[in-house]
Amino acid sequence: MKNKSGAAILGTLALSLYLCACNKETVSTPEPNEQELITALSVGLAKGGGAPVWYTYSVTNGFHADQGAEFSVDTIRLEANSSYAATIRVYNESVNPGIDVTPEIIAEQNTHLFFHQPDSSSGLRTGGLDTDKNGQPFGLRSTWTTQGAANATMRIILFHGPRRKSETTPAAIAGSTDADAIFPVQIR
Repeated sequence: MKNKSGAAILGTLALSLYLCACNKETVSTPEPNEQELITALSVGLAKGGGAPVWYTYSVTNGFHADQGAEFSVDTIRLEANSSYAATIRVYNESVNPGIDVTPEIIAEQNTHLFFHQPDSSSGLRTGGLDTDKNGQPFGLRSTWTTQGAANATMRIILFHGPRRKSETTPAAIAGSTDADAIFPVQIR
């Protein structure tokens, strides 16, 4: 009698294990978010509380395209001895309709930095960069000031994972580059 109930218990246990194995849910590791393709960086400059004028640097295949990319760069025109509120937007225009990537960058602001590098000899200066949630520079918004008339450049680099956000040179900041745009600037 013990053998029959022992065999029944073993049989029930084996059947239970088999059924549990068949109904096992597959747990997959979530895919990491792919980095968004950025094909355009735009700067809006507003003088004296007015509406911003937008200037765009576009690369058809994205900022990291190795070959076949076409560039389009607006010349930024500013007045001498003036101050401007600057705002940056980034886009993926390789799809229709285009995608504003800026909200994703804002959501991940602790791991991003918009670095502003004006031509040092031009009298164009940036300051007042906004900060991330940790109080470190973020640079989506800033203030640009001009002095006398000049031709200049403004380089804006979007860093991903910068190691030192408060440094003053790209090499010291380190991290990978999501976008790197150099705008010609005319100050009159």
